[in-house]
Amino acid sequence: MARSAENDDARLDATPAAKLVTYKGYNKDLSCSPDGVKFQYEIGKTYDNGGRPVRRCGDGAFHSVEMPMDAWSYYGPAKSRYTLTEAFGDIARDANGDSKIASAKITIGVELSLGDQAHSATTGNRAHSDVKGANSVAVAVGRNSTATAHEGGAISLAAYDDNVWPPKLVAVRSSLVGENGIEPGKKYRLTTGGEFELAA
Repeated sequence: MARSAENDDARLDATPAAKLVTYKGYNKDLSCSPDGVKFQYEIGKTYDNGGRPVRRCGDGAFHSVEMPMDAWSYYGPAKSRYTLTEAFGDIARDANGDSKIASAKITIGVELSLGDQAHSATTGNRAHSDVKGANSVAVAVGRNSTATAHEGGAISLAAYDDNVWPPKLVAVRSSLVGENGIEPGKKYRLTTGGEFELAA
């Protein structure tokens, strides 16, 4: 993914990382053209940069974003395609930029619609909510999310069926601390059956 910006030469030292779930935009033919050089991708394939230095803005690496809709800044929705990706090997980020990263290796996953991207952006933003104080409500409605509240507070959680894509919302439940088995200071998740359970 390439875009002209004031900090196109900005880079951070790349560091090895475990696989990251990321998102990638392309031209309509699943190609990217950083610096005007076309690179063709295929769904299901893994690409390796052959040990070249990894720079966030520059050639020699594979670019993707950690926040789904950041891909739209590089490949506009009207004339682009998007996929889920796994980035791994050396990873370079810019702490002052958006969520774009560069990686030494990338696997191209399933194609995503604009709706899929929006859903991922909104359900992934609140993995855990922890509030303190009376009359505070910990709200966590993303997939696999958890919530913790304290005396005088409450929690609100959602559960999704992950056996379908996109994951389907199947339960939402709220409770005051002290009711429905909710104890202060403990972390809970919601089951697909709509029951609260302690989270590790």
